Amino acid sequence: MDIRTHSALLLLWPAMLSFPAFPQTITSGEITGTVRDSSGAVVVAASVRLKNSDTGDTTEAPSSGSGVYRFTFVKPGSYEISAAAAGLQSDAGTVAVAVGQVETVDLVVKPEPSKQVVLVTDAEPLLNSDNANVAYTLSERQLELLPLPGSDLVSVAYAAEVALITPADEVQKSAPTVTDASMNHFA
Repeated sequence: MDIRTHSALLLLWPAMLSFPAFPQTITSGEITGTVRDSSGAVVVAASVRLKNSDTGDTTEAPSSGSGVYRFTFVKPGSYEISAAAAGLQSDAGTVAVAVGQVETVDLVVKPEPSKQVVLVTDAEPLLNSDNANVAYTLSERQLELLPLPGSDLVSVAYAAEVALITPADEVQKSAPTVTDASMNHFA
């Protein structure tokens, strides 16, 4: 190579570096918009959900301080989009994303319908509505542990509002029973 060719290449070298070596290819799109409530005020920190209708893939993005959200590098296709915030939710909308395009979808959130949970159990009722009598049986050990002044069993009856004391021999030789009866009788 002679000196002229070499000089020319050195002069053209910066020009050749300014051209891209490979063509740039755009293979995705974007979705952006603003989240507002039903009065038109922007909703800050709303969670915007984007779901690919074909694959079911889901991604989320928050809305900014001005209510704006943005999904970048979105593959072309059909998507469902919705937004939610504390006590607010939008209807799901659809958007088609094309290569190199920015789709604008503004979302309006409304108050969520109230949810009421009713828990039904199959447990025994706490109150017996068929019989107002309340009865319990004390074992010998329980009776021994009771503070009975003068070892008088009748003091147990005084502790109840209404009581009927049945001796053990009348209750098949079991422990004495204290029963809440409808009248104040001592047997």
